[in-house]
Amino acid sequence: MFGHVAFGSYLYARGELARAAELMAERTSTLRQLGFRHSMHDALFIQAKATRGLGQTEQAFQLLHQARTVAEGLQSRRLPWQIYAMFSEMEMERGNNGQAGNYRAQAVGIIEYIVAHTPPEFRQAFLNLPDVHAVIAPA
Repeated sequence: MFGHVAFGSYLYARGELARAAELMAERTSTLRQLGFRHSMHDALFIQAKATRGLGQTEQAFQLLHQARTVAEGLQSRRLPWQIYAMFSEMEMERGNNGQAGNYRAQAVGIIEYIVAHTPPEFRQAFLNLPDVHAVIAPA
């Protein structure tokens, strides 16, 4: 199952946004039919990123909300900070600075939780990830 998500992420990274969005839409549909939620939040998030890249902002927002709901239902902390960071970026683009700040604060809170619960020898590597650094030390 995770292979499909990894391939969707690969397609997204290559700039094949339409293919990534389509593959992840198929994946979430299959997961729903099977009643599986395990990797659904990952697929929804990749689909949201690809959809956003295609200029379909409202659909991307809807997909992000779905991804957040699934991730929170699974009590995942790995993906929600990324979801909130993307919400923040999108709200900034819309000119909703207050809401963007709220989403960013939620992302930072989750990152702080992860750091507090990560073995010391791995903390700095996590904090140095470009996406993490962009959230905790915005330009």
